[in-house]
Amino acid sequence: MRYTSKIIVAGLLIAVFGLSGCHKKKRNPRQSATTMIQGTMRENAIKASKSNFIAHLKQLPGVTNAKKSSGEVLLKIGGDSTQIYYTVNLSRVDSVTMVHLRYGHKGENGPIAVWLYPAPDKHHSSLRKNPVNGMLKSGMINPGNLLGHFKGKHIKDLIAAIRHDSIYAQVDTKTHPRGEMYGQLKVQHK
Repeated sequence: MRYTSKIIVAGLLIAVFGLSGCHKKKRNPRQSATTMIQGTMRENAIKASKSNFIAHLKQLPGVTNAKKSSGEVLLKIGGDSTQIYYTVNLSRVDSVTMVHLRYGHKGENGPIAVWLYPAPDKHHSSLRKNPVNGMLKSGMINPGNLLGHFKGKHIKDLIAAIRHDSIYAQVDTKTHPRGEMYGQLKVQHK
């Protein structure tokens, strides 16, 4: 009976240690490397998707334009988050004077955070007489280009505001100097 008890206790100990994860299984080194690479690729894809933003521009309420202008503002965050690369694409827009990013939630009319057109370092209107059907402007935003609430702050502060739905793009035209089109910036999903 003593011998049987020892076998039962030994069996129970093996079962307990095996179930608790103390028993190590041999792993295939190739499988571990593949799993690790796939995890890294997945993390990089998530980071990349969070570092691109888009504002789909539409006409502001009350704007009358038979051409139904539209456009988009694309932002790509630089690798070290100290600059933003941007592109402004417009369709059927006449007499563009200014394009900027503004600080405000949806439905708010907020102050300018950064100029995009004519340029981040040129804070005045510049009439583009020809209709725009394609890229209006592309460039780079640095911390020194930030205005208003963001003046003296970092690009990371602007990025945080974008992620909190607090930054929108606005296009002003000669016909509509207080804004013809706008669009809230959102994470761009591919």
